[in-house]
Amino acid sequence: KGLTPGLVPVIVCSTDSKNEHPELADCVEGFAQKPFFQMALTELVWQALGRLGIARKDKQTELASKSLRVHVPIRVSTLVRLRQMSVATYSRSATGFQLEIDMGQTLDEKAAVELIERGVSHLWVRDADFPLIIEAVVNAAKDNTKSSENKVQLTPMETVEQLQDTMRDAYRVLGYSPEVEKLAAASVSLTLNIVAQVPDLWRLVQNVQIKKGSYQSSHCAALSVVCCGLVQALGWDRDQNAIKLSLAAFLHDVFIETDEVARCRTEADFLNLPGTTTQADLEKWISHPARAAEMIRVFPQMPPDVDQIILHHHEMPDGTGFPGRLTASRIPPLACMFIVAEDLVAYLDRAENKGSLNEFIKKRKKS
Repeated sequence: KGLTPGLVPVIVCSTDSKNEHPELADCVEGFAQKPFFQMALTELVWQALGRLGIARKDKQTELASKSLRVHVPIRVSTLVRLRQMSVATYSRSATGFQLEIDMGQTLDEKAAVELIERGVSHLWVRDADFPLIIEAVVNAAKDNTKSSENKVQLTPMETVEQLQDTMRDAYRVLGYSPEVEKLAAASVSLTLNIVAQVPDLWRLVQNVQIKKGSYQSSHCAALSVVCCGLVQALGWDRDQNAIKLSLAAFLHDVFIETDEVARCRTEADFLNLPGTTTQADLEKWISHPARAAEMIRVFPQMPPDVDQIILHHHEMPDGTGFPGRLTASRIPPLACMFIVAEDLVAYLDRAENKGSLNEFIKKRKKS
């Protein structure tokens, strides 16, 4: 605190959040919060260098600039938690975008309900404003546990699901962006907190709920929690395995657009979907693990192994899975863990399967 503010950039790396240390607000460049702090640290270093006149010229900036579009969607159910808008938001119609809530105005619960009744599930922000709104969304998620009459309170799992929805919506418009990576990092941090508070694996998985109407987000959140719970129960905590598996859970089906397709585990499941499915449809679905694995390699701070977990998440122990038709001995260990976790989540999604882990294991041994 004896340093002259702004003279020497100081960055704090800590498990604490910046909100816990307001006394440091004026004398540090910022906080990079553990355990997933590399991305935040990178951004803060570039921010500090920028103030010293050193321009950023790297692949990440180039990719982000190429991916910009006119407007990016944010769900009304997410924005209502922010209340006061830090940027202008727009509704979309057949004629284009119209200003809905201007910067500085408030979106309360009553206004949110009115929007949804009008059929407005999303509001849109300009791409230049997107980083600001995502910063507000992430901060709201971190502060969700603090009670306030001015906030819509969610459970930790609901908060993770909301971040997941926001990330998927953003990726479909922007492709890779630092904000998509920031949302993934925030989701992982919240998941690790959930698992740390419930160390018993069965108690943890009993709280797993896959919601109708929001299967993809609730499935990914539940899968992330179960992956981390399995890692903790088996003592696989080295090398940030929980973080790797959690990231894979949030990103593995990013190219799947509908809940019906997201539920498919095998080629037979896909071919039995209602309606007509062509060979081209099947090939596109079979390619989604490889496309998702290739996509996450663009993320500058993505830990190793995440792409391999995603690539192999549809493999089967008997070699009937895809894309590599690998048998159990050839599937990477973390991918095996992920496959088991996804099988357990699918098992728990069925109402009749609310017994015990031993029952799950017995049924799988029989099959």
